[in-house]
Amino acid sequence: MSTWQLPDIRRFRLPSGLTVWLLERAELPIVSTTLVFPEGANEDPPGFEGTAQLTGATLDTGTASRSALEIAGTIERLGSSLRIQTAHDGTTISLSSLRRNLHLSLEVMGDILARPTFPAEELERKRTQHLTWFAQQKDRASTIASWTFHRLVYGPAHPYGTDSGGTEASSRRIGREEIAGFMGEHLTPDSCTAIIIGPVTESDCRTLLGESLSPWNTRRQQPTGGTSGPPQPRPGYFLINRPGSAQTEIRLGKPSLKRKSPDFFPVILLNRVLGGQFSSRLNANLRERRGFTYGAWSSFGMGRLGGPFLAGTAVNTADTGEAVRELLAEIEALSTGNLTAEELRFATEGISGSFALMFETPAQVAAVLQNIVFYDLGEEYYATYLENLRSVTLEQANAVARRYISTEDLTIVLVGDATKIAPLLPAESGVVVTTLGELGL
Repeated sequence: MSTWQLPDIRRFRLPSGLTVWLLERAELPIVSTTLVFPEGANEDPPGFEGTAQLTGATLDTGTASRSALEIAGTIERLGSSLRIQTAHDGTTISLSSLRRNLHLSLEVMGDILARPTFPAEELERKRTQHLTWFAQQKDRASTIASWTFHRLVYGPAHPYGTDSGGTEASSRRIGREEIAGFMGEHLTPDSCTAIIIGPVTESDCRTLLGESLSPWNTRRQQPTGGTSGPPQPRPGYFLINRPGSAQTEIRLGKPSLKRKSPDFFPVILLNRVLGGQFSSRLNANLRERRGFTYGAWSSFGMGRLGGPFLAGTAVNTADTGEAVRELLAEIEALSTGNLTAEELRFATEGISGSFALMFETPAQVAAVLQNIVFYDLGEEYYATYLENLRSVTLEQANAVARRYISTEDLTIVLVGDATKIAPLLPAESGVVVTTLGELGL
């Protein structure tokens, strides 16, 4: 059996508390620096959902010595790129730079981390952009279905019940105080892991980071937000009315396992069989045999606080009832434990065959390694990944099918023309017609 080895990683800590993971790669004169914080929208204060994302959006809009235009201009002149991303489970700040310009590029990164001013006019500009985005998304049936599903499965008090960008109402409430507070509580050196990939040595890193990031030396403050209770799922049929819509967006599922669960490997194989590949059961039925859709799929969210089992598709309105029945039938059949040895073999080979492709570029390597930080997976996690994947037995795969994907207590969300959809649903469904406003979205 072929094996794959993770590149050697040197790990050390700087006096500021910053943890560094270094992968020396000399093929190209480019250095990728990714600061990984295992804290994001999950830590948003109640009532101020979207704080983490707005913090990230405004972080590079001004410092004590540079304006937003000066920051962007310097990065561009150096041939570098700077990107800040925020999700529920974490925040990343990614810098790509030519080796010869690394010192100057890191100085800009250090400046926005140590001396951000979050100018009022930039905050309002970003807020306006965010509110425009909300208005656009509320016209997309797929987004409406996703927001509705997560709110019904997790409830308003759970971080996963709200998009990481918050809501329109919460976005309007967020001010500089909340943003500066999030920065001081969560985006600090002692809560960060820097993943550095490129033609640099440990000595280089210690010198460059020590000089460029030395002003960024705050210590993590006592958090004031980010509390999370258990999911509060509402099983049943829920319909969001879009009069005149020619299609129905369908989402169904329920709360499921965390990313660090010991069931991770059998579950990703199970999902590949159900709806995680083109030849999956859901796609073979609803697309190939029935012709209802261009694609039917399933997923397991598996975040730090859990995540949903979710299946979905989009079909013509007239096919809604049959599509829901076929989705449920496929899920129910697999939940009885009828996954075959051939399906397991094909799924295992598919994931194994593409595994090494995740490590082709520095950005890909950083994206994979940040999962270790976000989910506390252990430093040797990817070194044993293929071994753990290939050791999954048919009995284990069928056991997790019975455990996680039964059709009991499912939340089923449909977005489309309610007057045409409701008569197509089972008489006993007790469908509830609701709106984003009624759900607090």
